Amino acid sequence: MQFTDRQEKWSYILTNINHMEPQDLSQEDEVFRSVFEDSMHQKLTNMEKEEYKKSVLEYKDVQAAVQYAREQGEKLGYDSGFGSGYDSGVEHGIKQGIKQGIEQGRMEGLKEGLRQLINGLLANGFDLATIVKATGMEEDEIRNIISE
Repeated sequence: MQFTDRQEKWSYILTNINHMEPQDLSQEDEVFRSVFEDSMHQKLTNMEKEEYKKSVLEYKDVQAAVQYAREQGEKLGYDSGFGSGYDSGVEHGIKQGIKQGIEQGRMEGLKEGLRQLINGLLANGFDLATIVKATGMEEDEIRNIISE
């Protein structure tokens, strides 16, 4: 809708605010958009208002964290776009992921080796008490490994 002056626009908005949708206002109308959004908040229940306030605070926290990270990256000489800082972060992430994957693989391999050893000892007639002494493991640990 086109208006000839701001007074006409204010009059229209104040008269029709209960029937308006956010897309009814253009992006350039910051003041009008602010009034409209405030009126929408007045329609919320107390619980909805609290949830809204909480989400706004969380959003601001995220914005502050991103800004802080950007500033720290710039202090370290990384650019703020997807340049060297981004590339460095991706490279670091890949290296960390590979390291964690190798460690996880080692742990799984170790568990599988223990499982095979314990099952082999049991199959060859060794009792649980002997296996506990030989491995230094707790009986519950041995039972868990066998059951996995």
